[in-house]
Amino acid sequence: GWRGLSCDEHLVAALSDKVRLRAHAAARGLLRHLPTHYESEQLAQYPCLLKGAHGCHGTHVHIVHSERDVQRLTDGDFDPECWLLCAIIRGRFEYSTSLLVYEGEIIDAVCTTYEYEKEE
Repeated sequence: GWRGLSCDEHLVAALSDKVRLRAHAAARGLLRHLPTHYESEQLAQYPCLLKGAHGCHGTHVHIVHSERDVQRLTDGDFDPECWLLCAIIRGRFEYSTSLLVYEGEIIDAVCTTYEYEKEE
């Protein structure tokens, strides 16, 4: 993978952390570009996604159908600093793009499309 950092390492850390990414987007008025976020398992609309703050390629990501699912997966301790609950974007396809950026210019992009067997 790519190892060169062309921007502040604190920004890279914030963008790599799903919880901090949401806060970063909120501070810049960009939440409209992210799925709806739920502050607690009681306020969530199910089914939704439970995502660990860290992880990639689907690790620590779960489709949850109830508060009980959230409690089970978080050992009864949903901590919004460690977990993110957000709306599911329905469909069979997921699109992912990784960018290599230098001085504000996109040098390279790797785009991946995942197709799933069913909608959820």
